Amino acid sequence: MHYQDLEVSSSSLWDGQSNSVPFKNLVIPEFKVETLVINSNKPPVKFAYYRNLRIAAKIAEIFQRFGGIEQGKTYYVADKTIVLELKENQKLIEDALIESEKDFFGGIVARPHQSTKAIMHPLVSREAVCPLGWSHEFSEELAQRNLVLPGFTVFSTDDLRIAFKELYNKGVYQIRLKDPLAFLGMSQFVISSFQELEQFISDKIADQGKLQQYGLVVEENLHPEDLKTYSASFITVGSHQVQSLGVQRFSQGLYRGTDLVIMRTGKRIPPKLLAQVGIFNNEDAQAIIDKALLFRALLNKHIPEIKTARFNLDIVSGIASIYSNGTCELVKRFALLEQSFRVGGASPGEIWGLESLLSYPDVDAVCASTYYRYGDDAYQTVSEEENLYCGVDNRFGPISISVKVHGS
Repeated sequence: MHYQDLEVSSSSLWDGQSNSVPFKNLVIPEFKVETLVINSNKPPVKFAYYRNLRIAAKIAEIFQRFGGIEQGKTYYVADKTIVLELKENQKLIEDALIESEKDFFGGIVARPHQSTKAIMHPLVSREAVCPLGWSHEFSEELAQRNLVLPGFTVFSTDDLRIAFKELYNKGVYQIRLKDPLAFLGMSQFVISSFQELEQFISDKIADQGKLQQYGLVVEENLHPEDLKTYSASFITVGSHQVQSLGVQRFSQGLYRGTDLVIMRTGKRIPPKLLAQVGIFNNEDAQAIIDKALLFRALLNKHIPEIKTARFNLDIVSGIASIYSNGTCELVKRFALLEQSFRVGGASPGEIWGLESLLSYPDVDAVCASTYYRYGDDAYQTVSEEENLYCGVDNRFGPISISVKVHGS
């Protein structure tokens, strides 16, 4: 479907339909950008679906104005990581002629668990239950290098009990359990006793098959009042590449957006821009970048089959309580939380920031922010922001998403 000569459609694997929505004042006849809904069982999350359509439209604008892809070639924005183990995704890759990271925005993995935060922690032992294709070397090296919080990934309730006991015996008395498939901080539970663990198993683990396929993350919990979550991304859009560094905003347990610095690859970030997004010293910024680069190097070393055009890492700074011999020690943590190889909450800021950098060749870095508002706040109108979605989502209720580029 065409709206003023712009084709931005959604090819859906879940219902076989192709849908489009209009974007005014865009005349882009040479390029076709499609969003792919990567799920064969259920429809996409509503707000994410429409957000991704707007991202696809912006990428089409970028190709029209600045090139970056061969004319006549279709570029794809995948709403989830593409898992090649699923036959329908193999066919999709073949039919869409996706040959490299320059052909799509997202990530491609071989196995389902590789697309989730499950890969961030080692198993309780090499004999533990795990899915086909699990990389012991990768997850173990992350732990050995202290890149992640103390924790494990488990694929059975027996291993869950072992992991909880291991952490508890090391003085970790508050333990966070995370569903690897969840997003925006959802489906996480903090427990502090063996009795609570058994209650969790009884109440929350009804599907053993899902646990065996995707696992459960079991890790040290940090004090909520001292938390600060950073993000680092490596973004490829056709032949264009940028990096980003940012700070996430949370309130009442909900993701509210990210404040980002988007920079040309290899360029230095001006301290004033770091301060604008809440990073107040170069040491923290360098630590985030170093951890992200090391993670990417280890990923390429141990799981080279993973291909990414959008590679994001969340890094947490906070305080943990460790108990030993009746005393409590407060320990500062600075660790990788999770990765994603797909469109994410900060992606509008990354793409709008990329457009700004391409528009001003002499500028090496810009700031951009994404905003997620809920309830009555969703209907606010902020003149400086570009609204991407405002509606009622079946999970979150009223929600709006907007983006703003500011500062350089």
